[in-house]
Amino acid sequence: VHFWALALLLKDEYAAAGVPMLPVVKGDRNTVTQIAVYAVITFAVSLIPFLMPQVGWIYAGTAVILNVILLYLCGQLYRQTSRPRASKLFHYSMVYLAILFLMLAVDRAVVMRGDLNPANKREISVRLLPFAKPGHQIRQSFVNIALRDYDRTTRVVRS
Repeated sequence: VHFWALALLLKDEYAAAGVPMLPVVKGDRNTVTQIAVYAVITFAVSLIPFLMPQVGWIYAGTAVILNVILLYLCGQLYRQTSRPRASKLFHYSMVYLAILFLMLAVDRAVVMRGDLNPANKREISVRLLPFAKPGHQIRQSFVNIALRDYDRTTRVVRS
């Protein structure tokens, strides 16, 4: 998102220098479509830390709000591709990342100190079988999944 918004801003400079950037080679519409796709992927990926037991609702709520704003700005740029809108998205992407990391640190400090209960009270670890060696048959076996509760008790589930 950040990089392609900047590429839209510097499209004329890239073209003059002969640098084959996406806005120069494929045009503004294709670049804005790529920005939208990456914004959706960013939304999904930014929620992955919430699956860890050390990350709680402070981070998750902030991530959702920041990503809704990101998608809104991408939608504005998609409706009307202009330098001011590309600039706004570019600058927001820097603020977005700073706030997201700050809230991850704040959330972790609050959850680890114990002021709030973590949203996810389980850790999941999965052990898979290694690849079979050449000439050896693979033996079918269960995959062990260890679930560790927040109070550190462990139980093993067989799948």
